[in-house]
Amino acid sequence: SDQHQLKNKTMETKTRNDNRGGGLTLTLEPMRMSNTPTILRKNTGVKKTLQFVFIVAFCGTLLHTSSFHRSAKQLLKSPIHSSLQKLGKSNFSPNRKLIVDTCSWVEPEAVNQDPTFNLFSTLIIAYPGAGKRAAYMQLAGLTQLLTGDDWFLNDHETERYAFYKTQYPHHEGVWSWGERAKQTVYILQNPRTAIQTYMFLASEIRYSQNWSTSYANLDRTFTLRPPITEWIAWRDLRFNTEMHYYRWHIDYWMEQGLLRDVYTHELTNVANFQRLTDPSQYTEAELMSYQSGLGFVQADHDRHCDNDGNMGDCRPVLMVSYEHLIDQVTGLQEVAKLAAAIQNKAGIDIIPEKNRQCVWDEIVTG
Repeated sequence: SDQHQLKNKTMETKTRNDNRGGGLTLTLEPMRMSNTPTILRKNTGVKKTLQFVFIVAFCGTLLHTSSFHRSAKQLLKSPIHSSLQKLGKSNFSPNRKLIVDTCSWVEPEAVNQDPTFNLFSTLIIAYPGAGKRAAYMQLAGLTQLLTGDDWFLNDHETERYAFYKTQYPHHEGVWSWGERAKQTVYILQNPRTAIQTYMFLASEIRYSQNWSTSYANLDRTFTLRPPITEWIAWRDLRFNTEMHYYRWHIDYWMEQGLLRDVYTHELTNVANFQRLTDPSQYTEAELMSYQSGLGFVQADHDRHCDNDGNMGDCRPVLMVSYEHLIDQVTGLQEVAKLAAAIQNKAGIDIIPEKNRQCVWDEIVTG
C-alpha cells in the first residue's frame, strides 16, 4: 500500500525554525544507493540554457570543493537550510500564515476539503534541499494557504492543499499527491549550496532510511549544524553521485518524465527507473551493471506524466531561481512570477500587489 511504501523510504522533512544551536557527531557509513514569466512547453532552448547553467555551477562546485578545508569553518556559519542567514530568523512554519495588512503571523485556515470544491493545486519541485522552502513561504504569503508535504509529515489532518512540495523522482521524494496537482513549478538552486544543504538535512534526521525515524527527528530539522568532519566525509563519499542526481532530476521534469539512468543519463527502462527511486536496495555497482546490460532501450515516460497518468504534462510552467528569490534586488520579480503562475486559478486568491513587499520583507529579512 501507499502507506507501507511511505514507511520504507527516506525523505526531506518539513521545515522548522526554533533557533537552537548544536552539533551532531556520528560515524558516517557508506550509504547504499537507491533502487532508486512563460509556460515551458517548447523547452529545447531552455534545456540548453539549463545545461550551460549546470556546467558553470559544476565548475564552481569543484572550485569550492578544492578550497573547502580552509573555508569550511566560514561556510558552516551560514544557515543549514539556505545561503541567506536572514531566512533563519523568520519563525515560520507551515502552520502559520501572514496577515498582510499588519504583517503579522496567525493560525491559517486550510483550503476547502470538500472533494467537490474546485481547487487548482500547484506542485513545487526541486532537488532535495534546493530552495522549496523559500518558494512555498512566499506562496503562503501570497495566498495564506498551506503547502502539503509529499511524505505526509504535516502536523494536521489535511488531504487537499493549494501547493504540494516534493523532490521526486530523487529517492528522497515520493509521488503521493496522485492527481491533485495540475501544474509544476521548478525551484533551481546552485548545486554548490543545494548539495550541502541536502547533507545538513540528512544529518539532522540521522540519515534516516524509514518514515518513523524521519518523523521522530522532525524537531531537529533546520536547528543543527553537523561537524565539519562529518560534511567532508559525506562530501567525499557522495559528491559525484549527487551531481548525477542533480542533473537527472532536472532532465526528468524538463523532458516530461522521460526515463533515464542516473549515472549514464542514457535511456533506461521502467524496472531500472524504479530501482533508482526506491532507496537502500542496490549498490551503485549493481545499478550500473544493470544499465550496461540493457542494450537498446525504447524511449519511455514515467506513468505519472503520460497522457493517461496523473498530470498529463509534468513539464514546469515556471522556473524560479532560489538565489534571485531571496535577493533584495530581484526578489519581488521572482515573487511576481510565482503570482502569475497561480493567478486566476480555481480556489486561489492572491493578495494585492501593493502588499507583496511586506510579505517578502517579513519572510526574507524578518
